[in-house]
Amino acid sequence: MTRRDDSSPIAEQQSAKGIRRRGRNLLRSPLVRLVLALFSLWVAFIARDVIANGLFSHAGALTTAVVTILVVHLAYVLNVRTVEQRPVHELSWKRAPQELALGVVAGVAGIAVIVSVLWVPGYYQATGVNGVMALVVPTIAALATAYTEEIVIRGVLFRIVEQGLGTWIALIISAVLFGLLHSGNDGATLIGLLSISVTAGLLLAGAYILTRRLWLSIGIHFSVNWTQQAVFGLPVSGREGEGLLQGVLGGPTLLTGGAFGIEASLIMLVLGSSAAAYILHRAYRQGQFVHPFWSSGRGLEREGEPSR
Repeated sequence: MTRRDDSSPIAEQQSAKGIRRRGRNLLRSPLVRLVLALFSLWVAFIARDVIANGLFSHAGALTTAVVTILVVHLAYVLNVRTVEQRPVHELSWKRAPQELALGVVAGVAGIAVIVSVLWVPGYYQATGVNGVMALVVPTIAALATAYTEEIVIRGVLFRIVEQGLGTWIALIISAVLFGLLHSGNDGATLIGLLSISVTAGLLLAGAYILTRRLWLSIGIHFSVNWTQQAVFGLPVSGREGEGLLQGVLGGPTLLTGGAFGIEASLIMLVLGSSAAAYILHRAYRQGQFVHPFWSSGRGLEREGEPSR
């Protein structure tokens, strides 16, 4: 009887194939992908600090913002291409100009409506005007914040959780977490955190679901923050800053949001809820929702790629 030689080339090839297959199956796990993506972004932020503060002594706001956007973008793209092994459809430039522009217009219009409602009874007042240079810092800050937070929250957290648990559960998890991330900000209130969860958590995730790209949500996120601070001189999520106008809020905290800013206003909550409901309804009607892994219907045929 001939004894099988497990060290033969054929056996070694089969063993190597088995290891590769197990590795691919492991990388298909949303939990593993989430951990690896968050780790890569953690490394990116460390690199940002090293580059901005090490190579550029006393780096200014512009340098820090540019470095932040570049390292976060690079880390995300490399992670998607190496771990998920696919093109980065959610950052495709094909419709970026239109979706960014639409997001900016929508965000500016929404904040302008809220400020106008507060201006009529005198709850918002512009007490002065600063020079045009006052637009620089809040513009840079809004750009860096919008891009990095959309990559982390919508591009990584929401998208990967959605692959395993489906759209509805991913919406709840990402919205609650995004609200809690602002709980330590100055002037944070229950309405403020609820408003952040709805307007940012649901609306911005809805913008991603509808397009399956991040540009619309980046445009909305940027313009909402930018218009509040850079144009009307209002605090953004409790963070004070200087803008083109010197804005002052006074009146019922329920309407003005108090120290947290108009993001904690009941007006913002109502307007944001309405916008989120509209955009999520459109996305659902267009078949953009993904079912959880235990469901027979999985929604989109290819993970991460627009279905239209």
